[in-house]
Amino acid sequence: MKHKHIIILLLITFFLIPNTYGQKKKKVKANIITTLNRNEPGLFGKRDVIDVKIYTDLKKLFSDVSDSAKYHKAILEYTNPDSTTTTLKVKARTRGNFRRKPTTCNLPPIKLKISNKQSKGTIFEGYKELKIVNQCRLYRANYQEYLFQEYLIYEYYTLLTQYSLRVRLMRITYVDTTNDTQISRFAFFIEPEENMALRNNSEVIKTEDALPEDLRESHLTMLSFFEFMIMNTDFSIPLLHNIRTVKPANSDKLIAVPYDFDWSEIINIPYRYNQFTIDEDKIPKRIYTGNCPTDKTIKEIVRFFNIYKNSIKKLNNEFDYLPEQTRKQNNDHISDFYKIINRPRQLRKNILTKCKKP
Repeated sequence: MKHKHIIILLLITFFLIPNTYGQKKKKVKANIITTLNRNEPGLFGKRDVIDVKIYTDLKKLFSDVSDSAKYHKAILEYTNPDSTTTTLKVKARTRGNFRRKPTTCNLPPIKLKISNKQSKGTIFEGYKELKIVNQCRLYRANYQEYLFQEYLIYEYYTLLTQYSLRVRLMRITYVDTTNDTQISRFAFFIEPEENMALRNNSEVIKTEDALPEDLRESHLTMLSFFEFMIMNTDFSIPLLHNIRTVKPANSDKLIAVPYDFDWSEIINIPYRYNQFTIDEDKIPKRIYTGNCPTDKTIKEIVRFFNIYKNSIKKLNNEFDYLPEQTRKQNNDHISDFYKIINRPRQLRKNILTKCKKP
């Protein structure tokens, strides 16, 4: 038992999870619960839903979807815990690639630009730019569920490592300053990669590609297993598609950080299929497209994921914004993942024979 506890501690330290975790199994569980109930200062310090309003000319903002989309003046208003409101002058523009297309989303994602003067003393202090993920299709109720699913995936990954982009769920109301028309939906903020790197004593590395040997193998394998768990193949390490890289201080290895999980088959959003897709192709499939780790790393990663199995399921089960049936389906998909990684034959069949060798 003593050796088991030491292995667990080493694994958690290995992935740069805060060193407040203890050596005893009971203490590890307690700290995982603390992570679930995050309570820190700032925008991403809590998990409760925040109420936000954005006042601007909505037609100008959401019709400007070109590659050279401009920033538009706007007012951001949010509700504090004591029910008072705080307002900031901001600028907003549409963003993204696939989701910015009108044929994909009629409410595209946006980016906010906030000056230091405006954000000082607010929950937005320290954030110069912020991405917002909107409900892609306004008048289709199932697209709200897809939004919740993607939000939850970000939260799953935050459980596993601090090298993750935090998110904050909100009820957002867009108010048209030309005619007072209002659009109210759920959305979520995504932490800027620069802020994520800063809190990890790292720097963002701007590059268009990366080789497996450039990256920390343990973390790359954990990321690859995670993408396999959520059934996402819409990422690429060599091309850094939906991947950012950061370099920790005093390290010669980069760490890959994933984002944009909307094409994950655990979500199964309709726009990932085209008109030529046959019905059989719409059934969620689990395909491993990650790296080929050493036997030692695989054992470490399997142990690592087993530590967080209950916490991942706890996040899913307690997320009441999703229907019970959807949460059950999520649990089934997650359980299938754990069956594969804990059965040597299945692990070999589904991962070791599929991985991408250099």
